[in-house]
This record gives sequence, C-alpha cells and structure tokens, in this order.
Amino acid sequence: MMKPKEKCYPTGNQKIFELVAHVLLALGVVLLFASIPGWVFVALLGAALIAVGFALLKISQSWR
Repeated sequence: MMKPKEKCYPTGNQKIFELVAHVLLALGVVLLFASIPGWVFVALLGAALIAVGFALLKISQSWR
C-alpha cells in the first residue's frame, strides 16, 4: 500500500530570493529602457535579468 505524500515546508529563507528577484527585475527594466536607442547587447542583458528575476520570484513564491 502506498504512503500518502508529505509536504515539505522550508524555514523561510525565500525572502532573500524574493528580494534578489525584485532587484533583478528592476535592474533589467532600467537597462532595457535605457538602451532602447543604444546598444542591442545591453538590451539583451536587461531581458535576461528580467527573465532570471521572474524565475527567482516564481521559485520563491512556490515555497509558500
């Protein structure tokens, strides 16, 4: 007979991930808007930072 699944609740270390995620999102948005008429690589870096920040935000929220 199968055992019921147990949920694992972390201790609350997700706040640092949430803070880092918001900082990365803000930095990515600033870089993206600051480089619209400028260099394409900086815009790509901004988009990558937004994606990483969004992923960290989703990971930190899934631990709640």
